[in-house]
Amino acid sequence: MPLSDRRAVVVGGPRAIASVCEQFEQLGCAAVACQSISRSLALVDTDVVVQVIEPLCRANPFELHQALGKVGYRGVLHVAGNMDARLLHGVALHAEQCGLNVCREPLVLPCESQALMTQCEALPATPASDTIMTTPPPRYRDLAGAIQAGHIKPWYQPLIRASDMRMTRVEVLARWIDANGHTRFPPAQFIVMAEACGLIDDILQSMIQQALTDLAPMIHQRHLSGMSINLSMANLHRANLADTLCEMVARHGLTPEQLTLEITENAVHAAEPAMLACLTRLRLAGFPVAIDDFGTGLSGLSQLRKIPFTELKIDRSFTQHIHLNGVHDAICRGAISMANDLGMNVVAEGIEACEEGDRMREMGVTDLQGFYYARPAPIASLYPRSDEHRAVPANIVERL
Repeated sequence: MPLSDRRAVVVGGPRAIASVCEQFEQLGCAAVACQSISRSLALVDTDVVVQVIEPLCRANPFELHQALGKVGYRGVLHVAGNMDARLLHGVALHAEQCGLNVCREPLVLPCESQALMTQCEALPATPASDTIMTTPPPRYRDLAGAIQAGHIKPWYQPLIRASDMRMTRVEVLARWIDANGHTRFPPAQFIVMAEACGLIDDILQSMIQQALTDLAPMIHQRHLSGMSINLSMANLHRANLADTLCEMVARHGLTPEQLTLEITENAVHAAEPAMLACLTRLRLAGFPVAIDDFGTGLSGLSQLRKIPFTELKIDRSFTQHIHLNGVHDAICRGAISMANDLGMNVVAEGIEACEEGDRMREMGVTDLQGFYYARPAPIASLYPRSDEHRAVPANIVERL
């Protein structure tokens, strides 16, 4: 949403909020300065509340979060201040725990007007209260029937090779599509249910089988080098998983090296000895194994010396707005350097802006992935023609 269409309330001490309000007004956004919580609560219909934290200030910043939570504030809270970004992240974390919609990246002051505009225009629009709909969770028999009927379908999101900006691989993502072609339930709902009720193995095999049918011809024609898919912790309980997957890829004339298996960092941390043995067996069979959402879990660096991962996927919470965040920049540089020394590929996830992709390329990542390049899509949208080798220019947003 353009900044000129937003309405903002800037809350904080008089000296700190004056300059922020002035910047908002210079950018065409109506901004109201508030030094008291009570007055700011009278303006809760605004799109954005900017909370300016002052160094060595005795005021309790958490009182505003609690007050906004009690009145059910539906807009976005943006934490800002002239201090270490990690301190601001701590303040933002408390706001999230109060149920508020918080901007992912705090605003470190002073900042350039362009940086303020970039962050605020990326904020989601405030939803109208009558548009919020709650969808009841799927039932077991509905999910089992959907798997059997082929309604759990693979969608594909490209991975863009950083060296030449060409799509060389795709990630396979499960989508529940009804008979009318509409998404029935989001993955966060039906994948959790599948894990709980023992259907996750059926979904994994169905996804891989459909993806192999879709993508094997493109891999044989060298339009793609391979694909990747997420494994659940429950999948790793299958002692014969490596044998099953070897048979599936061989049936389509492919090799294990062309199917990368992704597992989240938290899943690795919680893995039991038998599950770790399954991961090792997969690597011995030749399947590349990626650690997904790196930086968000509990495993830290210790698991990298225990499990022979071949790829590290840096989570979007670190890549978004990286060109504006020195802390995230330093963390990513360290992770990429370590991965390179270990001979691992590095994928930067969650790229949503040209500047983010450019910065990650400068750091030396292997691949880029995110909405800036392409959203997940069915096979017909991914590759309209099987004889086309699609290139993605670095300066063009491509919505497949």
